[in-house]
Amino acid sequence: MGELLRLKGDVLEGIDAVYDRLERIAPNADDMRFRRAQYYLRPRGLIRDASDVPRLRTMGRDALESLVQRSNGSMRDKAIASLAVLQFHQGLYAEARELFRLYDKATTESDPDTTNNTLNLDSTIN
Repeated sequence: MGELLRLKGDVLEGIDAVYDRLERIAPNADDMRFRRAQYYLRPRGLIRDASDVPRLRTMGRDALESLVQRSNGSMRDKAIASLAVLQFHQGLYAEARELFRLYDKATTESDPDTTNNTLNLDSTIN
């Protein structure tokens, strides 16, 4: 897909435009926004230019931060958890800790009977 979009110009702008269209027609726009963020953070070989990786990571982080600010419910919780893991893997431990606390608070509030809100880091980042 990346090579096809490269023929039309900037690959990342093309991918962004595809996700914009998908968000407009998706039954759940937040779900598509989360998928967009996940794609940006792990393009799985579809982007062959290594120089695009830092920009993709920034776009993914921005998409997750937008979900945290604008969404609610499980998509917001997933975005918080994903941001926490991203910060942790980048060595930003204080930021990750605050996000994990926010995640714990959000999931405890949504399910007050939960006694142990543990987060499986591997399932969030992969």
